[in-house]
Amino acid sequence: MARTPFKRTDRVASVVRQVLGELLTFEVKDPRVRGAVISDVEITGDLREARVFVIPPEDKAEASAMMDGLNRASGYLRRELGQRVELRVTPQLDFRYDRSIEYGNRIEQKLRELGLGDADHDDESDTVDDSVDDDLDDAEDDIDGMVDDLGDALDEALDDVDDALDDSVDSLDDSADSLDDSADSLDDSTDSLDDSADSLDDSADSLDDSTDD
Repeated sequence: MARTPFKRTDRVASVVRQVLGELLTFEVKDPRVRGAVISDVEITGDLREARVFVIPPEDKAEASAMMDGLNRASGYLRRELGQRVELRVTPQLDFRYDRSIEYGNRIEQKLRELGLGDADHDDESDTVDDSVDDDLDDAEDDIDGMVDDLGDALDEALDDVDDALDDSVDSLDDSADSLDDSADSLDDSTDSLDDSADSLDDSADSLDDSTDD
């Protein structure tokens, strides 16, 4: 099956998965989450959210405690992620259970109940699994492509808005400078009128003196 090129979101997801795995293994002190296994990370097209899939323990109480611990530690994990990985925006962390293993076990159990889980039907089962995997991969690739396209379009729109705002600010600055120049010119004209008025006063005084003489 043809695969789509390795996308920016895939690269970011790979790095986020690696860093979070190290933090959960070596840094986080909460025993509920230390050593939690991250099976996958999905990054949205705008890189603002990371869906982090973790494999839950079989015990439901332990799984619930682990998820509670992860949510409590999400702020610390996001802060550490921002310090260790250079990203324009550090994504919000959305922890979720990875149900794929549980789902796979349930399918295998059903196949066994139907008598399709023995060695005689391994090839048939593998063929079905491969077909399902291919369909899921195709659907995932299509969704990732659409999300990336939307993210790129949003980035371009935001860049255009930023450019327009910058142009407006520059225009306002030019107008302000022009107003300042006009004010300075008006002040100069006022000073000139004041000088002329003083000169006229002096001339009037001189004329009065001559008349008195």
